[in-house]
Amino acid sequence: MCYAFVNLICALHSLLKVPNWRPRFRYYHWSLSLTGAALCFFIMFASHWQYAVFSIILTFVIYKYVEWKGAKKEWGDGIRGLALSTAQYSLLKVEDKDPHPKNWRPQLLVLVYDSFWSNSVMDKWNVNLINLAGQLKAGRGLAIVVALIKGSSWNCGDRQKAEEMKERIQHEMLRVHLRGFGKTLLFDENQMHGCFATLFQSIGIGGLKPNTVLMNWPKIEEENAVFAVELVEAVANDECIMLAKGITEFPSSSSDRLTGYIDIWWILLDGDLLMLTAFLLKQHKIWRGCKLRIFAIAEIPGKNVELKAMLQKYIYMLRIDATVFIVDDNVNHGNEPETSSGLIHSADALMITTKEKKNDHKSKKIIRGADSENNEMQAETTFIPNGLSSFSKDYLSVYHQREIGFHNDENWKGTLETIKRFNDVIVGNSKDSQLVLLSLPRPPVSKEKILSHYMRYISTLTLNLQRVLFIGGSGKEVVTINS
Repeated sequence: MCYAFVNLICALHSLLKVPNWRPRFRYYHWSLSLTGAALCFFIMFASHWQYAVFSIILTFVIYKYVEWKGAKKEWGDGIRGLALSTAQYSLLKVEDKDPHPKNWRPQLLVLVYDSFWSNSVMDKWNVNLINLAGQLKAGRGLAIVVALIKGSSWNCGDRQKAEEMKERIQHEMLRVHLRGFGKTLLFDENQMHGCFATLFQSIGIGGLKPNTVLMNWPKIEEENAVFAVELVEAVANDECIMLAKGITEFPSSSSDRLTGYIDIWWILLDGDLLMLTAFLLKQHKIWRGCKLRIFAIAEIPGKNVELKAMLQKYIYMLRIDATVFIVDDNVNHGNEPETSSGLIHSADALMITTKEKKNDHKSKKIIRGADSENNEMQAETTFIPNGLSSFSKDYLSVYHQREIGFHNDENWKGTLETIKRFNDVIVGNSKDSQLVLLSLPRPPVSKEKILSHYMRYISTLTLNLQRVLFIGGSGKEVVTINS
């Protein structure tokens, strides 16, 4: 057995061409080692095959035990060299381009702040974000967690702190079974744009790189500037953005299983991306007991039944188990200014053809009277597959990613009032839900506008909601009906 495995290791090192393998025999070839190993195994099984099988099993058990416990002295591992060579080969085979839409999945880049690790209370902010990443990934795909640390790479103390943070991150990832890598980024406040731009552009290798940024809503005012730069650079690099608000209320990996509802509010183009995210969350045991509900807002009650049936058919084609609700919101509250900012498009736009959308776009009004007592949630209906006409995904593409009045200070007050009314609608239907998924509108490119308008927009939209996950697509994410 000893001679057999010595020959196998020699052959493996020769095939992998590792630099520490330098045989003295000038005419050595890896086939000689394989021949020697084969002869050893032949003699073992010819002599007594029962003992041979027992010896092989015992050797494997000893190897796994040493691998698990760790040897006192590291002598090298041929299996590790084989794994590295296999990984290199696989990466070279993966093309460095966008995957096919049907193969798209969130590859997470999780951003955490080092200031939140200072005490046990603040720890929950970052730990729960890593928990959420683990629940979303369900142990699959790429995940890279990066801790953002204010400091300099020239400072020994900052480098030591970064190393400790990296070990802490890797420990938390191991605890929640999130397979991936832990990293740290030292940055200076005067170079934030350059640091984050470099991070988003260089993270990953080849075709294996993150396409989705998962971040926390800032808790303290000092983190607002960092948050704004993260948004700007993430959008500039075409990253999908997931923003968790109320992260301390999110369940940990050791929490009891949740029951209730996961609510999706389909108000922008990213509705199918919201459904995909909810579906992935439900694969984890924590969220498996929750039911999906999809809410759409209709301006014209007369089309509610047809609209609901159309949306149900689309969900059926996506093979996602969810209940559809159409929320009436057609009560007129005074003469309010008309807007074409694209802030909120009602769900009845699903019924409009491409030509009609262009003609009717200017006549669309923002939803009104969300706080009316007449607002009702339509009763659930049964989906009838053969009762509908042909369906086109184009019916859902009613929103073009544009900045929602963040540059126009004159319209900002009206925009804020609209958001308050829309928050009333969401709270009225989803206040007791376990999770609310909302589309994240495209942020402005100005850091100042994010700090003054955009963050207030998000805060107003999520008032009195326990857990909210915003998702903003880059335009590359497409959920197909084909397997």
